[in-house]
Amino acid sequence: MTSPNESSSSSPRKLVPQQELTADPNYVNPEEKLSGNAIDDYSRAMKKIVFSDDMKHLPYVPCARGALMYGIASGLGIGMIRYMTGGVRKAGNYAVGTFVFVALTSWKLCRSDREEDIATQRMIAEKYPERNARYAKSRYEAALAAKREEELKMKGEETKAD
Repeated sequence: MTSPNESSSSSPRKLVPQQELTADPNYVNPEEKLSGNAIDDYSRAMKKIVFSDDMKHLPYVPCARGALMYGIASGLGIGMIRYMTGGVRKAGNYAVGTFVFVALTSWKLCRSDREEDIATQRMIAEKYPERNARYAKSRYEAALAAKREEELKMKGEETKAD
């Protein structure tokens, strides 16, 4: 499975469009500048939203799958319980409300836990650079090079002694 930033061999089109990098941090694409007419600006922004593309990216959004599963299960459960004690309309309202609340809450909690984990990983990588794989590989290669040089010096001394 490829990430949304990678192009797959079956589809030459990239899923996430890449923006040009500029030296000016305040650069705004001329097509994206506001015209001053709020209705026109809003309609242009809404035309850029493509629901099907958002759904294609959903599996790549961290924590989205788990949050949706919790929301669906809890909304279904609460809706069924409410249906047994009340009408269909009330059950539907409770189910949708529970789905939205649980899905958003679990997504937020998962994202905050993920951010803490990433911060901890960064801190460990900065504190213990010798545990970094690239750093360890470069140390290993440097040790090999030093060993080769030492062997060459030893061979050079042996030939001089003869």
